[in-house]
Amino acid sequence: MTHIAGPVPMEAMPIDEETIMSGNPTAAGTILYTTPDGRATVGLFSCSPGKFRYRLEAEEFTHLLSGHIVIEPDDEDAIDAKAGDTYILPAGKNMVIDVRESITDIYVSWSAE
Repeated sequence: MTHIAGPVPMEAMPIDEETIMSGNPTAAGTILYTTPDGRATVGLFSCSPGKFRYRLEAEEFTHLLSGHIVIEPDDEDAIDAKAGDTYILPAGKNMVIDVRESITDIYVSWSAE
């Protein structure tokens, strides 16, 4: 078993300025756990309002703890999520992330390889 006592400090995760479409989003996060084989990760992530492009490299399950975010995948309907919502995103997706109200989430990401 693993127990992670809170609160857990988060480190800055700069967003590439070339991907920012509007606002001045700033992000932070921390990895809480990585499986021994390195294929799955559990973490916390936070971001202030702004809009930017992002490419997801691994499958991701996310539970939004606070805030409001709209995720617009290039080839699918948008996800409009608020605190308490959960969503799953497939690997390899290009998307626009629109943080409308500062968010904090917990996520699990994994890859088949």
